[in-house]
Amino acid sequence: MIGLSDKNSQDDNAQHRRAISDAAIEWLVLLGSNRITAADKDAFVRWRAESPDHETALIEARTLLHGVGETAQAQQAHQQAKHKFTPRLPVRQTIGGAMAIAACLLVVVLGISVLTPAIGPLAGLFADHATGVGERKNVVLPDGSTVYLNTASAISVDFDGNGRNIHLMAGEAVFDVAKDPERPFVVRAGQGSSTAIGTLYGVQLNDGGLTSVHVEEGLVDVSLNGRQPVRVIAGQQVIYGQGKGVSAPQDSDTATILAWRRGKLIFNRQPLGSVIAEMQRYHKGRIILMNDGLRDLQVTGVFDLAAIDALLVSLAQTTPARVFATPLATLIY
Repeated sequence: MIGLSDKNSQDDNAQHRRAISDAAIEWLVLLGSNRITAADKDAFVRWRAESPDHETALIEARTLLHGVGETAQAQQAHQQAKHKFTPRLPVRQTIGGAMAIAACLLVVVLGISVLTPAIGPLAGLFADHATGVGERKNVVLPDGSTVYLNTASAISVDFDGNGRNIHLMAGEAVFDVAKDPERPFVVRAGQGSSTAIGTLYGVQLNDGGLTSVHVEEGLVDVSLNGRQPVRVIAGQQVIYGQGKGVSAPQDSDTATILAWRRGKLIFNRQPLGSVIAEMQRYHKGRIILMNDGLRDLQVTGVFDLAAIDALLVSLAQTTPARVFATPLATLIY
């Protein structure tokens, strides 16, 4: 049995490793940007030489990011796109334009029912464990397994002597499964289920009725309506739903996709439309992209979930997008 002092020591060590890992990610992003100074480079050299753990973290961060970072070339492309897309309005029109935007925003917000509760909290009324928008938490199950619940997510738990059953009712969760060959661990989501004996994997209910399964460690069998299961190994993902069967396994950058467990959002040349959709999951106010011409604009960066508004500020600073915020919603145009 692990004593309390041993457990506290393990927790401290884990926090220390996460802090080093986060620092390595931030160094790589800064080094790849056009904002780095000579003093920053000297500080990086000193940090890197402080401990072998720092060098290890840098190697892991490079693997995680796959080149993520605002490069000088990306910044230049952003500026060129900004020059191309940014409206040229006379100064006297600025106040009137802002008023018009605010009026349009109010109409749009009312039209899409911004006051409608998020699905996560609704499902949470009938769940054993749930999170609100922007909230994340860890749940230790009776068998020692751990569930990491992402924003606006809900699960119900049904354990008995024969099996361990989880129903993902909303949102997304990662399951660190304790080994118990006698009792299969089954996560039901949408029309299918994912079965594991001992592994680490994530399941997400997406918009439009699709469910995705990402395996980080071990093996998972994914089945739709009790049909022949599809075996998914570490580093792969499958998708099912919308009246279709389970897709063929494909390579998946699970470390990036599941970076929310580390309190991060990582985007590597992702379309702005997808970035906004991901941000919306963590932001209580509505985020509305009004300019379809910006939807495919590529965004790269590492952002802290504890400061999600900083991502909006970054969009306005590094892309042609303009951000207009009100108490009801945020308009990107």
